Formats: sequence, C-alpha cells, structure tokens
Amino acid sequence: MLKTERMCRISLVADKSILVRLVHVLQSLGCVQFAPFEDKDKQGLDKAAMHTFFPVESYLVALRSMKEYLGLTPPVNWEPIAESELLVTLPDQMEILTAAVKSVREKLEKQSAREREVDRQMRALAPFEDLDMDLALLSDYQSLRIFAVNTGIGVKVPPPQFIMYELSSLDATTRKKNRSTQITTRDALIAEAQKERMKTGLTLLAVSADNAEAMQKHLASCGLTPLKLPEDVGDGVPRVRLEALLKEKQMIAAEVQILEAERKELGQKWNMFIHAGEETLVSLLSKNNGTTNFLVTKYAMTARFWLREDDRAFVEQKLAKHFPKGLQVYTESDEDAEEDIEASHGHAEERDEPLAPTSMKTSWWTRPFVLLTEMFDVPRYGELDPTAMLAIFFPLFFGFMVGDTGYGAIMALGGWLMLRKFRTIAFSDVMCDLARILFVGGVISVLFGFFIFADMFGIPFHPEENSIFWWGKVFPLLPHPVMLKTEGASVNNMLMLSVMAGWLHMGIGCMFGIINEWAHSKKHALGRFGQLLVISGFTILIMGLDAFRPTPLGQTIWATVLLPVAYLPILPTLLVLWVGGMACVAIGEGPTGLLEFFGLFGNVISFTRLALVGVSKAAVAIAINTVLIPQLIDGGSIPVMLMLIVALIIGHLVMVLLGGLSASIQAVRLHYCETFMKFFKGGGIRFAPFGFKRTFTRS
Repeated sequence: MLKTERMCRISLVADKSILVRLVHVLQSLGCVQFAPFEDKDKQGLDKAAMHTFFPVESYLVALRSMKEYLGLTPPVNWEPIAESELLVTLPDQMEILTAAVKSVREKLEKQSAREREVDRQMRALAPFEDLDMDLALLSDYQSLRIFAVNTGIGVKVPPPQFIMYELSSLDATTRKKNRSTQITTRDALIAEAQKERMKTGLTLLAVSADNAEAMQKHLASCGLTPLKLPEDVGDGVPRVRLEALLKEKQMIAAEVQILEAERKELGQKWNMFIHAGEETLVSLLSKNNGTTNFLVTKYAMTARFWLREDDRAFVEQKLAKHFPKGLQVYTESDEDAEEDIEASHGHAEERDEPLAPTSMKTSWWTRPFVLLTEMFDVPRYGELDPTAMLAIFFPLFFGFMVGDTGYGAIMALGGWLMLRKFRTIAFSDVMCDLARILFVGGVISVLFGFFIFADMFGIPFHPEENSIFWWGKVFPLLPHPVMLKTEGASVNNMLMLSVMAGWLHMGIGCMFGIINEWAHSKKHALGRFGQLLVISGFTILIMGLDAFRPTPLGQTIWATVLLPVAYLPILPTLLVLWVGGMACVAIGEGPTGLLEFFGLFGNVISFTRLALVGVSKAAVAIAINTVLIPQLIDGGSIPVMLMLIVALIIGHLVMVLLGGLSASIQAVRLHYCETFMKFFKGGGIRFAPFGFKRTFTRS
C-alpha cells in the first residue's frame, strides 16, 4: 500500500492490416497506457494516421449541444445499451432527435421574440397609462411637435414666450387635413391636459416645428425631461391597449408553458439515448485517436505500452487469443526499460520525466484519500505513496480539532447524505470521495467529543465551573471528560499531544524520505536522517519545559516514548541531536541545508495548531451558549423563545461549517507543508489506461 504498483513495458509488432481490430481490443482491455518511442527507435517509421471508425466529431458536438439545451442530467436507473446496436440506429435516431429539438427550439424562440415585442410596447405605454385619449393624436404631424412631460400631480408648466397649441381640437379628420398647414388654435395645454394633469401629473404640449428646439430648452430650464412618445404600439386609448397587450402576454406565457413541457417530455424520452450515444461517440473518438500512437511502415506497425506487472499475463493471454497470428509481443521489466531510457535521457536524477506512470495501490479505506494526495501532486514512480499516511492522520487531526459529539455527528450525517446522493449519479467520483472523507472525519470527531472531551455542541456532559446546563441532566451515565478545553491543565495536555503528534508525523515523513533516497543517493538519505535528529531535538526541548514535563501526561510521555533520553542531561542531548543532525543535513544537501534549522523548529511549533484550533472553536461555541441558553432557561414570550432557538441553531450550524472548514484546511496543511516536504518529490504521471469507463453502454 505504501509502494506504487510495479509497472512493465510491452512492445508490439504486428501486421498493419490488424490495426483497427488491435485498437479495439486494447481499449476493451482497459489496462495499458501508450508509451512514447525514443527518437532513436523512430528511424524509418511513420506515425499512423488517425483512423475514422465513425464520423463522431459532428455527431458528438450536436449531441452535447442538444443535451445542454434540454437540460439533461444523468438518468438514475438505466439498463446499459449494447454499443453495436446503438451504432446501427445512431444516424437515423440523430436525424429524428435533431428535427424534434429544432422544432421545439424554433417555436420557443418565436414566442420569445413575441414576448420581447409585447414587453417593449408595454414599457413604451406605461407612462401614458392614465391618458384618456387616442394615441393616434400624438403622431403624424408635419407642422407640430408633441412633448410629453411628467410634472407631478397639480404642478403647472410655466408658459414659454412662444405659442403652444391645443391638440384636443384636432380629431383624426382634422389631423389628416392639416398635415401640411399651420394650426393656430392657442392653448397652454393639450388633450384636455388641465383635467389630466391635476389627476396624473402628465402634461402634453404641442408647439410648431420651428419652436421644437426652443421648447426642449424651455423644459430643461424647468427641470423637466420629455418622455419618449410611444412608437409602433398601435392606436387607441393607452389603458385599453395595455389591457390587450397583457392578455397577449398571458397567452404567450401559456404557449411557452406548453412548449417547455414538450421540451421536458422530449428530454425524458431521449435522455438515455443521448447519454448512451455521447458515451459511445467518446469511446469511438478515443479509438480514432488511439491509432496515432502506432508507428507504421508500408506493411507493419509497432507500439509500446505501460501496464501493471500484475496485468501482464492477462494482457498477453488476451492478445494471443484475439491475434494468434500476425502479432508478436515483447515484454520488458521496469529495470530493462530504465536502461533503455537512460541511454537516451540520462540517469533518473538527471531527467525531468519519470520512468513510468504511477498507479497507486489503494484499499477501501485509503481510496478516498487519493484525492487529497493528487491535490498536492502525483507520486513519482517508485517512491512511497503518502495516501496511507493521509488516510490515518487526516481523520485523527480533523477529529481532534473538531472534538465535539454534536458537530461530528452533523458532519458524519452530511457525509452520509452526500454519499447517498452522489453514489447514484454518474461521473461523481470526486464528490463521493469528499463525502467519504467528511463521514470518516465526522465519526472520529464524535469519538473524540464523546470519550475524550465529553461535550456536545459546546455543552459539557457533566457540570463544570460556571455551567448553567449540562447534558447529564437529560442523559444519565455519560462518560466523564479526559480533558477539558476550558481548563488550563487540559490545554497544556492538548499542546503536548499536538507536539508529539507532529514528532511522530514528521518522523514517519523523514523515514519515508530515507527509504525513497536510499536506492538513488545515500547522501540525500543521510540528509533526511539529519532532519529527523533535529526535529527530535526540538521535540525534547519543548517537552522538557516546566509547564509540560511535571504534569501527569508529561511524566507518562517521558516514561514511555521519551524514555531513552529521560535520564540524560537535556543540554548535551540537545547539542548532540542538533549538531549531529545539521551535520548530516549539510552533508546531504550542502551548506545551504544549514538554513533549515529554524525552519524545522517552525515545523514542530506548527503542529500546536491542532490544540489551538480545537480550543478556539470550543471557546466560540461556549460563547454562543453563554449568551443564549440562560435566556432560554429564564423563559419569555413565545416569539422571543422562537427567536432564541433559531439564533442558537444558526450559531451552531455556522460553527459546524467554520469548524469543519478550518479543521480540514489545517489538517491538510500539516501534511502538505510540514511533512510531505521531508520525503515527497512528486512530479509523477498518473497511470491513465487506454480504455473507456462505460456507464450507459456495454461493449
């Protein structure tokens, strides 16, 4: 579990005529990854052209476009479709589906355009809703210009020096007759504006075309901005026209609702076909691209692959079964491949690319934590995989910092619910891994909170100093706390445990570093050993402080873990560890390695965040309870009590979110920044077999 999978490399030489079948078989095996050829091996060979098994690109683009338009999600329950059957009907089904989607889309776009036009007309008419006159009287004048202003109810427009005209006397017949003649009827208001303005504040003014610019300036001097007159909205009284437009909009909404239901029904009907078709086309596209990894001559072809050593016999057996003639397989161990690669690219220490892709060994427990490892980097082939360390220490660090029965139970429940939701949805492996990590962290938090800290939602199981309420009043036979986050002695114990956890954690990291470096460079391995000595020295220094060593926990630690140095004088012991350790570091990493001395001290101190985060979280929870619970106990009106209960629930939910987030960040940080730096090189290439994970289809 600590070592990555052992890999081997195979080379194939075959008749060129079996290329298509060979690519299909390799994809179905799903356990080989193409390996590039060295330049010296490419002489006289050409790269194979992409083979088109099917015109997948255009179909795939169209299918994904329709999938997005229909708003489809992966089906929950399905029966896998045979790929061969799907390919036979795919062109015809695509034609039918495309026509159906196009029809619905065009109808919806047409209704959307109608709705936008109705909205435009309604916006244009809205300022004139209370105007009780025909809209036709506001347009089609050659000698007049109409201005509409909203002055406010009861406010008059100061008359200008030039003449304004009354529009109310211009009925439709008169208006048509006078399009080219000057109108001389005088009035400061139009459209019975005296009456209308006193009710709505809307004033309509008309001036001759020659005075239009002067009228614009006059209104501006009065602090008024003319309203835009309605255009292309039809004739009639605005209120009547608005009512007609509103009815039309309701009709459009009803038609859109019918079309949306039709689109939803279309999506439900074709959901399985679209997902299965997309999967099939992606599989075929992978095959199309797979042919380009072969080198060919006129009659022959060759390719190289990496695969797990455990899969070698299986792959050789399958290839022999499918191709009893015309195919030769040559297998190389990773040592042979290493010699071949070194001939072209130099020793492993001198090249950037790793020897082989990395395939990590995982179990049901460690598999979710691969996500956290790969967030940092992929382990280099041959080095120790830190996933097992993450799987053990991350939940412990997380649980120690959260350390509350109630908070842990909510987190575990949240992880379980997330797992139930995403486990039935395709392509949600990352979310399932996160859910499992949250569930495990929540369970460990419950264990710490129940058996070590004996509290739930910041409320102790048993009475403490200044306690107003404790869970023992409701639930008898609860365990007593081993440590109290509110007590100075217990905080010291938490700090000691944090320092010792850091020593153990970084000590394992240094040991991993020694193992990783031993085969390549004994000198670098010595540098890792020196780091371990220096870290041990700082740990002994801190544990020897007067605040820690005389305590019961301190004495226990000195009598067990630190027993080998318990009876040695502290100062000489520290000097030996520090001087000897830094000497090893200087030998292993050069004189610049001496600069790591204070950095290693910072690494040791950094682990005290385990205690500090836990104590600070508990302090905030206690503050919430101290403010709200006494008021709940004292009682009050029902609304006040409900508000207090809601505030208490919200406060603790916020603590769950913040506590879980901070504990996750700090637990991951301690791995990445303090320990991984002691051994983890990274820079690996994740093993990505040529194949396809089928969900909705079967081969």
